[in-house]
Amino acid sequence: MPLELAKGLFPAANDPTQATADMLVAESNHRIANSLQLVAGLVRRNAKRILERHLSAAEIPIFLQELATRVETIARLHRALSEDHATMVALGSYLRDIMTSVVDALAWETKIQFSHQCDDTIRVAPSHALSLGLIVNEMVTNAVKYAHPAAITGKIDLKCYRSTTRKLVVKVIDDGVGLPETFDAMTDGGTGMQLIRLLATQLGAQLQFDSSPLGLTTTVIIDEAPRAL
Repeated sequence: MPLELAKGLFPAANDPTQATADMLVAESNHRIANSLQLVAGLVRRNAKRILERHLSAAEIPIFLQELATRVETIARLHRALSEDHATMVALGSYLRDIMTSVVDALAWETKIQFSHQCDDTIRVAPSHALSLGLIVNEMVTNAVKYAHPAAITGKIDLKCYRSTTRKLVVKVIDDGVGLPETFDAMTDGGTGMQLIRLLATQLGAQLQFDSSPLGLTTTVIIDEAPRAL
């Protein structure tokens, strides 16, 4: 066997290229294992919710679609990382894809017009992307389900940018009826709202809910977001 080929098949133990590759594979495996644990947790939480709420036959398909969008959000992140061989995630395109997927999956009986204005230079660590992706998934899900109870055509806008103070800002804006008057977004709500608050806490992010009869704006602000590459 030629020496050059042998070196390619059996790289030296101290080969920095191979060491880097091994590190990336180990990191990827660790991330996948954590994500599978997250999926298992979501399934268990949703199964418990089905039992507690005694969902009707008509409600269960919608409920399962919501669960599917959460799992797809996790899968979409791994797909983006594997296809681009990247260690950072292009946040704008990731969040736009999630928004499109949720609207397509859940907007069965009403038409939703949606738009997005995202800074395509923003790249964040996979852990930040996954948390923000799941938060946006829940925000858009809530807008589709609750913004327009009369099932009229509604609008949802997604914004993602860096503020003048270099904070990372993600907004989901709808033109619906807003939150119920007695609803406290920081304590009330079901699985979706609980997940939003939990993930925001893990990110060390600020959550803001600006509600009026003309719509709801949900904002996530991360003080120390990774800089764009």
